[in-house]
Amino acid sequence: MKTCNLIGIMGDSTMAAGIAQVAALAGFTVKLSGTTPEITAKNLGFARQMIQRQVEKGNIPSDKAHGAMESMHPAGDIRQLRSCGLVIESMLGDRADTQSHLEQLEKILDEECVIALNTSSLPVTILAERALHPERVVGMHFFDPVPLMRTVEVIRGLRTDDKAFELAMALVEQVGHTPIAVADSPGFLVNLIGRALLTEGLRLSQEHIATPQAIDTILRASLGLRMGPFELLDLIGLDISGATIEQIYASFQYEPRLRPTPELSLRKAAGLLGRKTGQGFYPCATQGDAFHRPSPDAKLPAVWLDPSNDVLRDCVHRHLASASVLFDSGTRPLPSSLCIVMPLGEDASTCTTRRGLDPRRSIAVDACFPLEKHATLMGAPVISPAYRSAAISLFSMAGPVSWIEDSPGFIAQRMLAVIVNMACEAAQQSIASPEDIDRAVRLALGYPQGPLTMGDRFGASRITAILSNIYETYADPRYRISPWLRRRTQLNASLLTSPHTT
Repeated sequence: MKTCNLIGIMGDSTMAAGIAQVAALAGFTVKLSGTTPEITAKNLGFARQMIQRQVEKGNIPSDKAHGAMESMHPAGDIRQLRSCGLVIESMLGDRADTQSHLEQLEKILDEECVIALNTSSLPVTILAERALHPERVVGMHFFDPVPLMRTVEVIRGLRTDDKAFELAMALVEQVGHTPIAVADSPGFLVNLIGRALLTEGLRLSQEHIATPQAIDTILRASLGLRMGPFELLDLIGLDISGATIEQIYASFQYEPRLRPTPELSLRKAAGLLGRKTGQGFYPCATQGDAFHRPSPDAKLPAVWLDPSNDVLRDCVHRHLASASVLFDSGTRPLPSSLCIVMPLGEDASTCTTRRGLDPRRSIAVDACFPLEKHATLMGAPVISPAYRSAAISLFSMAGPVSWIEDSPGFIAQRMLAVIVNMACEAAQQSIASPEDIDRAVRLALGYPQGPLTMGDRFGASRITAILSNIYETYADPRYRISPWLRRRTQLNASLLTSPHTT
């Protein structure tokens, strides 16, 4: 394997320009080859402009910037990439396109040159199925914008040899990014786990549990996400995210955990792609207010709190006590009291019936997340309008409130459970190590913690209970519990526990 000082990049997009930028700043000589000389010149100009902007911000010295700009060169013909030690194919095409580009590169490159495919969801092994030397083909999944998204999934195909994989891992470290070793699989790691947020958001919308705006608001407040699923879908665009969702679903042989909803294809057909078309979930969906306001005419009854879970009951009591709410402290509620339950994975109808409470004057609150940031309330379909108004008014006196339709697991519980479960399944399938799963998702998706750490902090037993109760409601294998999660719950072990360390 030759020493890799010269990197070739084959691509037309700003992502190719971003890879050229970080590689040049790391001291590599870079040759960039686009479809046309004009596109290549445009992308090199963009990369140089971004480097100059870093100088103006005081992030890098001018002499380093000058050296980086001088080390980037156009390759008007891909045959000029012949002397490279590693070439990154970043044309971002479909399977046939990538295979065609790989075939072209193999014809002109030295047999020892490593070919890295910047693919986001198509397995490297399949892309390299017709390669003459599949052992030197590796996946390097960069995230856009490359200079800011400092994570790269390095994917070992089934025929990739150790030297090619190690060279790709080392190169990522040399450009100052974090390499994540990932097994070859549809969607790899980040895109796979990211499907949990998007497809479950679509499922919640399909059931009309809440508006897209309310779902996003609740998830930002409760889980600390930077963006909710519908903000993210509008940002990426349904033409891109929708295709990835459908492709990963089909590639996993229609795994129910990855199932999209019909709304996805309908919106794509209507051209409601998001920001790029000026119309997406936000401009086109019926919005409503994400927060509910107290009614000035609401009569405020005494509040009876279900004592079946002391921890959650105490959370609700402290929250409402700050608003000087009158409590009914009896063993059973008085005939006029508002009854409050705090279910895990159950809907209000199921929980109030199981507890023998009157569903017309009972509401459920998600007490698993900080109520001072946001309280999510719901009731059975027969909830009295007067008690619904009273509940909203009482909780509004203590903080922001959203009312949603009856749903097993509310919104935040349900979303957290499917994200953690998907990460557990990735660990079960050895797509990456538990530590790398957390690291990749935290860095690439911007979650406050990695999903396995989130599961540990929330409680694996709680996650298991939520999924079990949701499955009981729907009988949908989408919510079946990963063996990784079930075993560690049974053993009271961390979700980061590898079978090699127990």
